[in-house]
Amino acid sequence: MKYTILLVDDHQMIRDGLKSHLANSKFDVIGEAKNGKEGVDFLKQHEVDVVLTDISMPEMDGITLNTLVKE
Repeated sequence: MKYTILLVDDHQMIRDGLKSHLANSKFDVIGEAKNGKEGVDFLKQHEVDVVLTDISMPEMDGITLNTLVKE
């Protein structure tokens, strides 16, 4: 079974590295966002098993994103 994952980080290089690292794992990266606001918008349209997020990002940080996801 593969788990779906959303990557949220303001650095494209980090997102690309994580996607590469996760490519042959039990995770299927189905979305990316460059900040928490984009992450919330993605989650309104898609269901994922895991959200992997950076803490410090512009517009909305990872802590706020996590709080909104839990609600």
